[in-house]
Amino acid sequence: MWLSSKLLVWLAALFLPVAAPAFGQVTPQELDLLNAQGAKAYEASDRDTAMAAWSKGLELARAQGDEERLGMFLSNVAIVLDDQGRYQEALELYGQSVAIARKRGERKELADRLLNTGVTLRKIGDHVGALDAYAQALLLRQEDRDVRGEISVLKRMVRIHSEASRYEAEIEALGRILALLEVLGDTRGLMETKQALGRVWRKSGKPEGSLEPFEQALTLSRELKDRRMESALLTELGVVNKSLGRFERSLQYYAMALVIDRELEDKSGESSLLTNSGNVLFELGRYSEALEHYQRSFAIRQTIGIKDNIRNLGGMGNVHWSLGQYAKAQERQEQTLALARELKDRSGEGNALINLGNIANYRSDHDTALGFYTQALAVKRELGDKHGVATVFMNIGSVRRRMGDHAEAQRCFEQTLAISRALADRNGEAVSLLSIADLLHETGNYGMALENYAGALAILRETGGKSQEASSRMGLGNVYSALGQYEKQIEQIEIALTIFREIGDVRLEANCLTTLGWALIDLGKPDQAVQNIEQALTLSRHIGVPDEEARALSHMGRVHRSQGRYEPALHCHEQAYEIWLSAGSGHLASGERANIGWTRLRMGDALGAGEAFRSALVMLAGQGGPNSQGRCHNGLAQVEERLGNKGAAIFHGKQAVNAIQAMRRDILNLDQTLQSSFMGGKEVVYRRLADLLMAEGRLSEAEQVLRMLKQEEYFDYTRRDQGGEDPRQTQADYNSFEKAWVERHEQAAAALARLGAELGVLENNRARSPEENARLAELRDKLQAGQADVAALLADCAQAFAGLQREQAERIKAERVTDDARSELEGLPGKPVLVSYLVLKDGLRILVTGADRQVARTSAVSSAELNTKIGRFRQALLNPRQDPRPGGKELYDLLVAPIRDDLDAMGAGQLTFSLDGSLRYIPMAALHDGTRWLVERYPLSVFTPAGRGGLKQPLEAKWRAAGFGTSQAIGGFAALPAVAEELRGVVKASPQAREGVLPGKSRLDQAFTAQALTAALKRRYPVVHIASHFSFTPGGTERDSFLLLGDGGHLTLADLRQGDFDLTGVDLLTLSACETAVQAQNADGRELDGLGITAQRRGARGVLASLWPVADQSTARLMRDFYRLRQEQGLSKAEALRRAQLNLIGRSGAGATAQVPAPTTARTAGQARDGRGQAIQAKGQSPSRAGDAAPAGDFPGYSHPFYWAPFILMGNWR
Repeated sequence: MWLSSKLLVWLAALFLPVAAPAFGQVTPQELDLLNAQGAKAYEASDRDTAMAAWSKGLELARAQGDEERLGMFLSNVAIVLDDQGRYQEALELYGQSVAIARKRGERKELADRLLNTGVTLRKIGDHVGALDAYAQALLLRQEDRDVRGEISVLKRMVRIHSEASRYEAEIEALGRILALLEVLGDTRGLMETKQALGRVWRKSGKPEGSLEPFEQALTLSRELKDRRMESALLTELGVVNKSLGRFERSLQYYAMALVIDRELEDKSGESSLLTNSGNVLFELGRYSEALEHYQRSFAIRQTIGIKDNIRNLGGMGNVHWSLGQYAKAQERQEQTLALARELKDRSGEGNALINLGNIANYRSDHDTALGFYTQALAVKRELGDKHGVATVFMNIGSVRRRMGDHAEAQRCFEQTLAISRALADRNGEAVSLLSIADLLHETGNYGMALENYAGALAILRETGGKSQEASSRMGLGNVYSALGQYEKQIEQIEIALTIFREIGDVRLEANCLTTLGWALIDLGKPDQAVQNIEQALTLSRHIGVPDEEARALSHMGRVHRSQGRYEPALHCHEQAYEIWLSAGSGHLASGERANIGWTRLRMGDALGAGEAFRSALVMLAGQGGPNSQGRCHNGLAQVEERLGNKGAAIFHGKQAVNAIQAMRRDILNLDQTLQSSFMGGKEVVYRRLADLLMAEGRLSEAEQVLRMLKQEEYFDYTRRDQGGEDPRQTQADYNSFEKAWVERHEQAAAALARLGAELGVLENNRARSPEENARLAELRDKLQAGQADVAALLADCAQAFAGLQREQAERIKAERVTDDARSELEGLPGKPVLVSYLVLKDGLRILVTGADRQVARTSAVSSAELNTKIGRFRQALLNPRQDPRPGGKELYDLLVAPIRDDLDAMGAGQLTFSLDGSLRYIPMAALHDGTRWLVERYPLSVFTPAGRGGLKQPLEAKWRAAGFGTSQAIGGFAALPAVAEELRGVVKASPQAREGVLPGKSRLDQAFTAQALTAALKRRYPVVHIASHFSFTPGGTERDSFLLLGDGGHLTLADLRQGDFDLTGVDLLTLSACETAVQAQNADGRELDGLGITAQRRGARGVLASLWPVADQSTARLMRDFYRLRQEQGLSKAEALRRAQLNLIGRSGAGATAQVPAPTTARTAGQARDGRGQAIQAKGQSPSRAGDAAPAGDFPGYSHPFYWAPFILMGNWR
């Protein structure tokens, strides 16, 4: 172990010889002469002569006892020993010389010898000892006010910090040097030190920090009129700005430096600047300009005899590659590699290997590409080139992704991202994010894919990287396509196409055209799609890129299939499949097999389709994402249904639904509109599965899928808070027979995944041992055998379901796979029955669930016909002068008559409806059997997922109420004069009050504020009754829909969901004047429950709301009766509402006449009405006039359903 400087000094002092002279007396002049002889020889690099002279002087000085000259000779001999690499001996002599100088108080000599000691210690790697020696020397220089000496010591310390990569310490030392140079007024020293400081910042991975010192140094170079230094600093600034992605600014600096080098006739510098500019132009996608710069630089270097043209050859090769000129690109890169190896330029060799790998990769020669990349990685690691290592990992990840090894690809991309961020390489960070996003999109993780694309795009728009910006936009477009946002997709793709055409990237232009064709197919524009795809096909074949040709063929097949041209479609998909397969792109080949399956299914070839889907699943086993696997399972579900194997169809249908659910979990943070559009084309998968389950009598499982679908719908329309069951987390449960097959398949897939992972590691290792090569061959055989096992497993699965014996099938059917509504209905009073509707294109399914049984029925009505009948019925309901009974009878026959006997058999005493689609627009109470309304037979309520599970909670025996209302015209909303009367009739302000039913407190008009509502909720009133306007805007944000407060304020859905409006403990929230039924274009009814569902999410057990703007005075009477019946007779909420409605139907006392009364004011979300005799008008509908109505005497008083039917009870009906 080498001794530290402090210890050596102590040893020297201890053993310093004091012996008598051995050679007789010599004069000091003779000793000085020997020193001068040694110095002269040393300057002439004659180390032996110098050593002889100084060694003799050392002996004489020691013998003479001349400590001054002894210290000098000890130090000089140590210098020679250091040069000879005899560091231990040098340190021993330095220690003695330091001790003498310290003893004699020779401050200058002591500082010099400490510096020399530090130099030697640095050479042996003892940085701590060296810094200690330098620190002592620095202190001496400071005490002696030797500023130049201080600077000299600090420069040595900077060198040590640089070697140890202690950048902060190096920057601090340079800062101290700058301060001293300022004192001296040394402009040149300041310039050179600022340049050094800039280089340290850049080297430290913080290039932003280098800009200021480089710019300051540039200013000083101009003051000194040092043109060569000015050029060097402009070049430094160009390099930094390129690393920061500021490509245009980088070009400006290079251009200014180029002017100076040409002025100085510095051909070498001119050549380097042309190459640097070419590199930036390449990053900007300005390929023709980049090529011109490389060629000019190449010519200059040849002219002046510089053989090293590696950077220019490589640059030209990259341009040819980007332009799709692969033969030229390969030729240039091979020349580069040969030249780099001849010149022993390891960095150039590594770059050439990377570029050759890129060419092989894009030609789908994956093994060759990996071979080049593996060699390049070894070179870059050897050189400590972190940027180069990041680039190689990026490219290996690209190959692995195309081979379908997503796990290994992601590992590589994440390593690249980490390195780029550590180096503050903005462009590298953007490219890494882009690659990760592509992978996430491919595996169906759309939320994270969008996030990464957006991150990459933000950086690239800042840096000006046009090619990568276009690639980011392509990626964004592809995700929008997966989410059903085709217009957004086309917008991004068209921008990308323009960029690729501007920069001349033919390969990616073809990719863009193919993708644009795909989007046009989805938008139903096949002719435009064909034009784009044909262009892409021509370009891809011209430049010889198989991947792009396969993509174009695949999408051309989709066009043919959408137009019913199945044979041409099949031919295109089969060609694409062969290309993907030969390229080793298993994941993409599996997608093409699925396309073949869908085409054969359309052709009526169910057996051929099944074979294609199963082979696709085999290729995906252990590596495919939920999107790809779900697509295949959905196809197999339809195949098995056509073949009559209903059990297998259900099994695959469940797996398809669960795959969609898995993807929904990955887009939790996306905008709600994107989540909804994602589900838009996938809802049919749920409906098909529910239909199959009902048809097979597996009703509890059908109920689970129906609930899942309904939960999806509610989630699509109302944003969910943090609590409660999230439909995106739900999975369709498997019965015992299905579960066994799922487990077998998962085990087989997991085994394949393990084999694939080990195989990938070995394939990445190009320096395999014979044992590893043997293991590689073994793994390939095992992988092939494992895939054969999965294929057999899938075939056995289909046969197993088809071969189920009747008794076994019935036993499986009877399994309670999931908790269904029966468990919730058991033990409830009143014999409640849940009626669930599923609207299908060609029929209506009805699931009836009682406490002890379930049945399924069908109704032969198409969805289009049903919607027409609903529309006519609703029009009649909204006009008190029209008779709604015929329309009510039509719908009763479709919706209730098919299950009437079942309801009687179950002894139904209470009906709860789970409504689907446009059925939500009508009140079930107003259905008519030809003799009476449905409400005259049953108490009714509406099922909501938000209110599930609370029916058995303890009830409040007696209610208290907090009442709120708006009676005055405000903010463009009509006055509601009967609201005051309504609140007086509902809320009993004091025990002495003559009016009111429920004890409590009311707040009217200006007293109805958000703060008043919050305060009332904190007092936990069981009933909160609100009589005001509600404006609902489907498709808008939560801030667009609001409840009007009495002071003119708005309580938005966002406020209700997120604000201080906790409804816990509220048994009933009554929205007696709210219009929840505001129809939107293409609405399907799911928006109706907007405010009610949100209220239940916040804790309200039940919500009473209205389907249309309600008449003012009739509402007051209904509400008063409703609360009185509930409070005085202890009825359930549903029964109390029923009887209050019956009171209006049969009312013939005061106020009733032979004419239908002209209603006062409807509580509506629109503007105030003029009240000139027009019937009440629902939003989006024309006003009804007296001449259009049925005879008035048909519905005396408030007996028309317009007045009593709009009120619906959601959630807890007890």
